[in-house]
Amino acid sequence: MRIVRTRRVPSVRRDRAEVWRALRLLAAMAVQNEERIRKATAATEESRKAEAEAREARRTEDEARRKAEAEALEVRRAEDEARRQAEAEALDARRAEDEARRQADAEERDARRKAEAKAIEARRQADAEDRDARRKAEAEALEARRKADAEEREARRAEDEARRQAEAKALEARRREEEKAREARQQAEEKARETHRLDDLERKRRFDAMIVEGIRKGDEAFDARHQKIEAALHRLIGDGDQRWGRLMEALAEGDLPGVLRGIGIEVAGLRHRAGATMNGRKREWDLIADGPEATVVVEVKTTLRPEDVRHFRERMDTFRQWMPDYDRSGKRIHGALAYLSAGEAVLTNAERRGFLLIRVVGSSASLRNSDGFVPARF
Repeated sequence: MRIVRTRRVPSVRRDRAEVWRALRLLAAMAVQNEERIRKATAATEESRKAEAEAREARRTEDEARRKAEAEALEVRRAEDEARRQAEAEALDARRAEDEARRQADAEERDARRKAEAKAIEARRQADAEDRDARRKAEAEALEARRKADAEEREARRAEDEARRQAEAKALEARRREEEKAREARQQAEEKARETHRLDDLERKRRFDAMIVEGIRKGDEAFDARHQKIEAALHRLIGDGDQRWGRLMEALAEGDLPGVLRGIGIEVAGLRHRAGATMNGRKREWDLIADGPEATVVVEVKTTLRPEDVRHFRERMDTFRQWMPDYDRSGKRIHGALAYLSAGEAVLTNAERRGFLLIRVVGSSASLRNSDGFVPARF
């Protein structure tokens, strides 16, 4: 048997009870409002009475004050008359005193003028003596400062010389350590060089095909940077094996300002194959990017090898000696390695030595250092 639930309809009796309850509530609220109004009216009436009484008290007080002021005025008038008479008598006495004081003041001024004249003359003599003593003291201090400056310059020269000797010793020790490490890694590097040589031959073959295809297609819509690279390609064809290094330099040079700007180094100018001579020897750097606050020296390699990293570090350690203008500029000097291919171990070693790593692929270059890398300052 299924039970069907029906909706209950509110009864009329319940609605009436709710209506009566609401009416009683409204009536109670009306009674409360009327009581509040009555209390407020009574309080207003009492405040009015208090204000009237206060006004009456103030009126009585003002009348008494006016009478007292009139009596005080009469007393003051009598006092003023007596004071005027006393002031007249005192004025005559003061006039006599002033006359005597003027005579005494005149005599005192004469004596003071004479004393001031003597004091001025004595002060002039003291000032002259003080100036002479000050000049002598300044001359002695200047001479002492000159001697101190000379001693300080001599100490700085000795310190610089000691630092140069220490750096030379450290460089020699580092070279010896690297020579020992080079002998230990020689066999592995020979094998790696052979592998890189075969890879270079294959890349050169593919790159030659790409150059020929790019020259054949020749797109007039290239931007200024691609036109520069294309012109460099035309100039480099037929230069032998050296064309790969020059091509890499052209590709790295095109994107170098943008890459360095990405790490906060602005580039104001680029020097290509900058050279220097020292003690009859010559040295050349592939690219030097000059900025207002920093200078970045770039070494360009088609295939980056361990000996390239070591050799570049040695060159960077002596960069300020070869290029004294950069040493005097006071700007930061960083080193960067631009490459087409390199082993993971070589890149790790280069980054550990503080070099910026710039990968050149096709017609673009990009920074390949790890996050948080801070370049070394040379």
